[in-house]
Amino acid sequence: MAYVDRNQVERVLKIISSKDSRTLLSMLNKYPLKHTEISKNLEKSSNISSYHIRRLKNSKMIKVDKGYYFLTRVGIETVKLLKAFETVCLTFDLSDASADGIIKSIVVRHK
Repeated sequence: MAYVDRNQVERVLKIISSKDSRTLLSMLNKYPLKHTEISKNLEKSSNISSYHIRRLKNSKMIKVDKGYYFLTRVGIETVKLLKAFETVCLTFDLSDASADGIIKSIVVRHK
Protein backbone atom coordinates (compact mmCIF):
# COMPACT_ATOMS: atom_id res chain seq x y z
CA MET A 1 0.00 0.00 0.00
CA ALA A 2 1.31 3.45 -0.91
CA TYR A 3 2.13 6.00 1.76
CA VAL A 4 -0.60 8.59 2.22
CA ASP A 5 0.43 12.03 3.43
CA ARG A 6 -2.51 12.86 5.71
CA ASN A 7 -1.48 16.53 5.82
CA GLN A 8 -1.67 16.69 2.01
CA VAL A 9 -5.11 15.06 2.13
CA GLU A 10 -6.27 17.68 4.64
CA ARG A 11 -4.88 20.50 2.48
CA VAL A 12 -6.68 19.19 -0.59
CA LEU A 13 -9.96 18.81 1.32
CA LYS A 14 -9.63 22.37 2.58
CA ILE A 15 -8.96 23.67 -0.94
CA ILE A 16 -11.90 21.83 -2.52
CA SER A 17 -14.19 23.08 0.23
CA SER A 18 -14.03 26.40 -1.65
CA LYS A 19 -16.74 26.77 -4.28
CA ASP A 20 -14.42 28.94 -6.40
CA SER A 21 -11.69 26.28 -6.35
CA ARG A 22 -14.19 23.58 -7.35
CA THR A 23 -15.54 25.81 -10.13
CA LEU A 24 -12.00 26.43 -11.37
CA LEU A 25 -11.26 22.70 -11.42
CA SER A 26 -14.48 22.10 -13.33
CA MET A 27 -13.61 24.80 -15.88
CA LEU A 28 -10.13 23.39 -16.43
CA ASN A 29 -11.61 19.91 -16.79
CA LYS A 30 -13.15 21.15 -20.05
CA TYR A 31 -10.07 22.88 -21.54
CA PRO A 32 -6.95 24.86 -20.54
CA LEU A 33 -7.46 28.55 -19.79
CA LYS A 34 -5.33 31.66 -19.38
CA HIS A 35 -5.40 33.59 -16.10
CA THR A 36 -7.56 36.36 -17.57
CA GLU A 37 -10.07 33.79 -18.84
CA ILE A 38 -10.20 32.18 -15.41
CA SER A 39 -10.88 35.54 -13.74
CA LYS A 40 -13.59 36.34 -16.26
CA ASN A 41 -15.27 32.93 -15.97
CA LEU A 42 -15.12 32.96 -12.17
CA GLU A 43 -16.40 36.53 -12.23
CA LYS A 44 -13.71 37.38 -9.67
CA SER A 45 -10.88 39.87 -9.51
CA SER A 46 -7.43 38.88 -10.70
CA ASN A 47 -6.24 38.80 -7.07
CA ILE A 48 -8.93 36.33 -6.00
CA SER A 49 -8.42 34.07 -9.00
CA SER A 50 -4.64 34.22 -8.38
CA TYR A 51 -5.25 33.04 -4.82
CA HIS A 52 -7.21 29.97 -6.01
CA ILE A 53 -4.74 29.26 -8.81
CA ARG A 54 -1.82 29.39 -6.36
CA ARG A 55 -3.55 27.02 -3.92
CA LEU A 56 -4.42 24.54 -6.68
CA LYS A 57 -0.87 24.71 -8.09
CA ASN A 58 0.68 24.19 -4.66
CA SER A 59 -1.50 21.13 -4.14
CA LYS A 60 -0.39 19.74 -7.53
CA MET A 61 -3.92 19.81 -9.00
CA ILE A 62 -3.10 22.26 -11.81
CA LYS A 63 -0.04 23.31 -13.84
CA VAL A 64 0.72 26.15 -16.20
CA ASP A 65 2.37 25.84 -19.60
CA LYS A 66 2.82 28.72 -22.06
CA GLY A 67 0.35 30.82 -20.08
CA TYR A 68 -2.39 28.17 -20.03
CA TYR A 69 -3.53 26.44 -16.85
CA PHE A 70 -4.57 22.81 -17.06
CA LEU A 71 -5.38 19.90 -14.77
CA THR A 72 -2.69 17.50 -13.64
CA ARG A 73 -3.44 13.83 -13.04
CA VAL A 74 -4.20 14.74 -9.41
CA GLY A 75 -6.61 17.43 -10.63
CA ILE A 76 -8.34 15.04 -13.00
CA GLU A 77 -8.79 12.46 -10.24
CA THR A 78 -10.03 15.16 -7.85
CA VAL A 79 -12.69 16.22 -10.37
CA LYS A 80 -13.78 12.56 -10.69
CA LEU A 81 -14.08 12.30 -6.90
CA LEU A 82 -16.08 15.55 -6.74
CA LYS A 83 -18.48 14.23 -9.38
CA ALA A 84 -18.85 10.97 -7.44
CA PHE A 85 -19.51 12.94 -4.27
CA GLU A 86 -22.19 15.01 -6.06
CA THR A 87 -23.83 11.76 -7.15
CA VAL A 88 -23.82 10.50 -3.55
CA CYS A 89 -25.37 13.77 -2.37
CA LEU A 90 -28.09 13.57 -5.02
CA THR A 91 -28.77 9.89 -4.40
CA PHE A 92 -28.82 9.54 -0.62
CA ASP A 93 -30.24 11.36 2.37
CA LEU A 94 -27.12 12.71 4.02
CA SER A 95 -28.81 14.48 6.90
CA ASP A 96 -27.43 12.01 9.45
CA ALA A 97 -24.12 11.21 7.73
CA SER A 98 -20.65 12.45 8.49
CA ALA A 99 -19.25 14.31 5.47
CA ASP A 100 -15.76 13.19 6.49
CA GLY A 101 -16.85 9.54 6.44
CA ILE A 102 -18.49 9.91 3.04
CA ILE A 103 -15.43 11.54 1.51
CA LYS A 104 -13.16 8.83 2.95
CA SER A 105 -15.39 6.07 1.56
CA ILE A 106 -15.37 7.68 -1.90
CA VAL A 107 -11.58 8.03 -1.80
CA VAL A 108 -11.19 4.35 -0.81
CA ARG A 109 -13.53 3.18 -3.61
CA HIS A 110 -11.62 5.13 -6.27
CA LYS A 111 -8.16 3.75 -5.44
